[in-house]
Amino acid sequence: MTVYLFDKSDFNDINASISGAMTAANLFSGIIVTYFISFLPFTALFLFDFVSYIVVMVLLMFLHIPPTNTATDGVAATAAQSTSMWNSFKIVKDFLSMFPYIVPVYFSAILFNILLAPMNVYLTQVAYQIFDNAKTTGLLESFYSLGFLIGSLTYKFLCTKFPMSRLIQTSLLLVPITLAIFGSAHSLPVALLGLAGLGIVIPFFNISSKTIIQNKVPQAKLGVIFNSYFALMNLSQPIGLLGIPVLIGVFGVTSVLLVGGAFYLIAAIMLVLFNQISVELNE
Repeated sequence: MTVYLFDKSDFNDINASISGAMTAANLFSGIIVTYFISFLPFTALFLFDFVSYIVVMVLLMFLHIPPTNTATDGVAATAAQSTSMWNSFKIVKDFLSMFPYIVPVYFSAILFNILLAPMNVYLTQVAYQIFDNAKTTGLLESFYSLGFLIGSLTYKFLCTKFPMSRLIQTSLLLVPITLAIFGSAHSLPVALLGLAGLGIVIPFFNISSKTIIQNKVPQAKLGVIFNSYFALMNLSQPIGLLGIPVLIGVFGVTSVLLVGGAFYLIAAIMLVLFNQISVELNE
């Protein structure tokens, strides 16, 4: 919908606003639910949750999307939709073949998915193993969400000052560093600082990647390429969700975060040194 409703020059700003709004909702939802659960039954909360979905569905039904400019756009979109269920690998392969400089960004996203998918596992294990206090989990999660909100809002300013390739490079280098700071911290303030820093830099990568695709793909094909691109990327999440908890059980959360952070940092440095984050991403 973004590409139909807004001009290309607004994509960065709109994506950052959406990311900020979603993160703000996540940040305050925990506080709101914790308050209401103290005197409301679960049934009432789940009913409210269900009604909220109905409200959103009604709002979307009345959302006006301008029609495509040409009949050929509609034909192309229909053809793409008809093959999207069966041909996702080919769609993504063709897309990356057309824009090979996106390949390092795509594989970086897959690596981040593996590393960051078990974030709740990290938070819980750090709270139990390092700080020996289950209540710390909520505080850690709040600082992570707060950092994500700050990063989303900051991105709107930074994207006018720095090219997307530079923002992606920065995030590739800082994400493993901040994650390692969080994992290696034995004092709560340092852990909170590392988590907030991690939350701040992740939007640099996420929003830039999303905007790049919106800028490169024709409107008629954007839906199917978006779906295929992110669906295949998310196939990597179970690797992290299943594998990393096993490693934590064997080696401990601190070792896993430090080794994982070091591995991803080395990979990021290699990408930057060999100029794999192309300036063509800025166009």
